[in-house]
Amino acid sequence: MSYSQHAGFFGTTRTLLGIVGFEGSIRQANMAWGYALGYTWEEIVAIGFIDLLHPDDQKPILQEMEKLSQGKLDPVAFSARLLHRDGHYLDYLWEATPALMEFAFYVAGIPSDICFASAQTQLQAQQNEEYVRLQEKHADLELLYQELQTQKGFSLNGINSAILDTILSHINESVLVRQPGELPYTLTPQQTNAVFGTMPTAETFIALWKLAQEAPHQPTHHTLKTNQKRVSVFGNTIEADDKTPQMLIVCDIQEQHLFKHSLSDLKEEYSLLTAARREGILDWDLTTQTVNYSHSWARLLGYEKETIGRQIIAWQNRVHPADHTHLIQELKLCINGQHKNGLDFKHRAQHKDGSYRWLHAIGEVVFNKRHAKHFIISFVDITRQMELEIAITSLKKTKINLSST
Repeated sequence: MSYSQHAGFFGTTRTLLGIVGFEGSIRQANMAWGYALGYTWEEIVAIGFIDLLHPDDQKPILQEMEKLSQGKLDPVAFSARLLHRDGHYLDYLWEATPALMEFAFYVAGIPSDICFASAQTQLQAQQNEEYVRLQEKHADLELLYQELQTQKGFSLNGINSAILDTILSHINESVLVRQPGELPYTLTPQQTNAVFGTMPTAETFIALWKLAQEAPHQPTHHTLKTNQKRVSVFGNTIEADDKTPQMLIVCDIQEQHLFKHSLSDLKEEYSLLTAARREGILDWDLTTQTVNYSHSWARLLGYEKETIGRQIIAWQNRVHPADHTHLIQELKLCINGQHKNGLDFKHRAQHKDGSYRWLHAIGEVVFNKRHAKHFIISFVDITRQMELEIAITSLKKTKINLSST
């Protein structure tokens, strides 16, 4: 290792910093390499950078390194997986900068899971777009209403309806307006008919208006009594001269509602089925090296999902020592694409109470462009079956011994 006055920084950062020779050897590296990959410094130097790479990543990386060694000065960014000591691969985003005078590259590798957290933040922002869109549309309608009221000879009560229809033809929601003491009318007749089936009465408008005022700054979900359709309601007032019209925006969300409940029912049925079969599932994301364990998987071993975590060692560390090495070998073969029939492995795993349960693991790796992306594995508790098989085998041996005496 190479230390300097900044050793504290290089010792704590998760970024893999190093100098790699043009021939692929690792000349210098910070301590993060050992922490991340489980090797000693001597082992890392002996293996070298190229041999640490996943076989599918070696050829394209060698091609890029060849270009850099021939005089290209600009840094190169790429994604490549490194081999952990226990046999699985960790995904890193890399930047390599040539140092021609040293016949080497300066490399820096950042764990992909750091970027994954940023992607989750972006996803959350996308999920809020629909609400923002509705707010913006409401603001546009409010401005439109005010502009139309100022136009000479123009009213929202029927005059120049062709112009109004043209302006509002792109709006998907039912837009209802009610002047004080008058019946409600709509700015979007076709959309209103699609949502309600007919023009809502004053009583319906008032009921929806009261509902919208309970949460004035966000859409409220409601089931219509007339057709049992699920809708989203947003309401606000518009100041205009001496009158204060009330405006409602009603959106049909029946399909989303049915889909949500259907998905919920499927999840419940699946949970009941796996519980009855004493079956659990894990989804191992080979890109981020995180695992999503099902609730039923955790309960097979006497735990709750929240206490298990999201690392593969939550399973591997509980495997019986006599089965552990064989299991790791089987997992490597599957991830490297050498097991065409996938994983089919019976092993013992330690229960929370200290005893061991026999589990039958059946899994398959999902590949994308020859890269292993996910490892989906199902587990069935076969403890009773194995105990019977062991008892029968023991009984047969006893009979053989008795007959030979």
